Amino acid sequence: MKNELQNRKAFKIYRSYYEVAKELPEELRGEFLMAILEMQFEGKEPKLQGMVKFAFISQKHSLDKQLQGYKDGLKGGAPPKGNNNHTPEGNSNPPLKGTSNQEQEQEKEQVTSNSNSKPEQDSGRGFIVLKSTGKKVKWAECVSGYLSMLNTVRNKYRKHSRSLTILSDKGQRQLKARLTRDGYTKEDFTHCFEVAFNEEHHIDTDYKYLTAEFFTRQDKLEAFLSREIKKPEQKSRPINNQPVGG
Repeated sequence: MKNELQNRKAFKIYRSYYEVAKELPEELRGEFLMAILEMQFEGKEPKLQGMVKFAFISQKHSLDKQLQGYKDGLKGGAPPKGNNNHTPEGNSNPPLKGTSNQEQEQEKEQVTSNSNSKPEQDSGRGFIVLKSTGKKVKWAECVSGYLSMLNTVRNKYRKHSRSLTILSDKGQRQLKARLTRDGYTKEDFTHCFEVAFNEEHHIDTDYKYLTAEFFTRQDKLEAFLSREIKKPEQKSRPINNQPVGG
């Protein structure tokens, strides 16, 4: 493993790493960050204890994907120049501070909108290869399956609401990246849906921000994957604008 990583120049630091580090006592933050660095640059599985161990485990899903992605890049070689869909982590020009995944997706969207090509949803007639399994699947079935999973969870919490039937062009581009580049699975998406629909903020706003496109963003998925599903406490709701018992 060490020989494979000796030429690695960079890896992505996600905001979730920073958020978790902030929750640790100051004297433990260095140990947490060094564990991440040693895993990514030396392939070491850290031997941690207590709070640092739990903090590291919460981010291990993301860290494992990055490490595997780098190793896969070594086996398959670098993609042709100009291919925006696959950027190996060993690239001599890796994403640097200030260039988030969301910004990269926005750049791709701008390029597409400025061209005369048809929207990317036309690729629904084709196939994609899932990074998580290596299987070739119909893109249209991926989109419909994603919406079906989201509606199943959504209808548990917003009963009698209309099902989501459309994923925007931007959402399709982002979903394709999550499936073919980042290796997200059905279980990952379902976990994220459940976490989000149980969060107080989204309950208080009647889930209005939890759109089909929202869950295709990598920053949101990474944040939700690092959290456990927590059922909120039952609150008394007013009836006819009158407090219960009033």
